[in-house]
Amino acid sequence: MWFEWSYDGKEYEAIGIGLDTTIFSDEYSKYGEFTGSFVGLTCADRVKPSTIC
Repeated sequence: MWFEWSYDGKEYEAIGIGLDTTIFSDEYSKYGEFTGSFVGLTCADRVKPSTIC
């Protein structure tokens, strides 16, 4: 997992360091036990709603 930032929406620059999140997957667990909540990150432009971010 990593985060990126862009001023123009065309060229993106990585922020911080990449993190290995494979251990949060249910496929990682040996016996199919629950490994925790899954979280999604999103953004919204409230100034120009037609803009996709």
